[in-house]
Amino acid sequence: MEFTIDQTRLVPSIGWAANGFATHPMIPILAGVRLGVSGGQLTITGYDHDTCGVATAEVTASHDGTAVVSGRLFHEIVKALPPKPVRFTVGPGRAEITCGGALFSLPTMLEEDYPPIPRMPAVAGTASATEFVPAVNTVAAAASRDETIPLLTGIQCDLSPDHLTLRATDRYRMAVRRLDWRGDTQPRTVSVPSRSLSTVGRAIAASGTEVGLGLSDTGGLVGLRVGRRHLTCRVLDGQLPDMTSILAGPFRRLAEVATADLNQALRRISLVAGRQTRIVIAFRDSGIEVSSGGGEAMGARETIPAQVSDTRRIEFNAGYLADGVAAVDSPVGFMDLDDRSGRIRLSGESGAETFSYLMQPLRPT
Repeated sequence: MEFTIDQTRLVPSIGWAANGFATHPMIPILAGVRLGVSGGQLTITGYDHDTCGVATAEVTASHDGTAVVSGRLFHEIVKALPPKPVRFTVGPGRAEITCGGALFSLPTMLEEDYPPIPRMPAVAGTASATEFVPAVNTVAAAASRDETIPLLTGIQCDLSPDHLTLRATDRYRMAVRRLDWRGDTQPRTVSVPSRSLSTVGRAIAASGTEVGLGLSDTGGLVGLRVGRRHLTCRVLDGQLPDMTSILAGPFRRLAEVATADLNQALRRISLVAGRQTRIVIAFRDSGIEVSSGGGEAMGARETIPAQVSDTRRIEFNAGYLADGVAAVDSPVGFMDLDDRSGRIRLSGESGAETFSYLMQPLRPT
């Protein structure tokens, strides 16, 4: 096999397939990337039995064929090469990568050991990439990092003909984001590993204007298609509890504040306060006072302008609050209170029905 492709076109393609590379595989072949050339088209595949990334690109091919090499090494080499044509040549037991004056040799892996990859499910609907990527990023902040409860590490996708709703919770907070999409599916719900959606976000934003989402007939596989690239991953078992009543409230307004002001205040205070530190917000007639530390050796306090509807003092987990404020994608953010449960809801100018981030405040010290 021998082909040539410009480095600037090869980098994003191998970067997409890298989402399927196994980091510390029990089966060595899963650390490989499969390169296949046929009819002037290069197909790059990474697959770890849970996630499969496939990208295609046009190449100038001298000989068709297939080869498997170390995915991590190939990715790092390609990224380090200058923006010039890259020639990839396969010989007995090894592959050569040539670009400008640079030449790298890599051992090839046994192609017959590479497992069959899952097919990309038929696309059930599409959403704008400029809306889908921020939605995933904001909701993923509320997903759990604790693998002992796999369902909580995922993002639940509720599909309907007109809307795609993303939800995530780690039991201490919850994020919900609804976006428009064009679907031809009956209402369905599927939970996808948060890591799988988050890691491809940047690549999706750079790859196309639309994201297609498909579900397998058995419901065990979900796929994302962007242009000439697709990614499939296993779905998580189960569904999150119905949160309709929690989201409905009733909530009442605590404050209206410039999102950038609150974001910057939290970032400055984080210089002396870790993510697990208590952050105190004092709602006052003159504005919002954000503080941390109190009588401790290190502390910080900052007051920012805000329209306050109710004066009170509430304590938050610093990391949870920072994630929630960062997820508000409008110049003005709203903080609301559910008097029954004490939960705080953050939302933006698009309304709580489009985006909501719920937190349970900490007990006062």
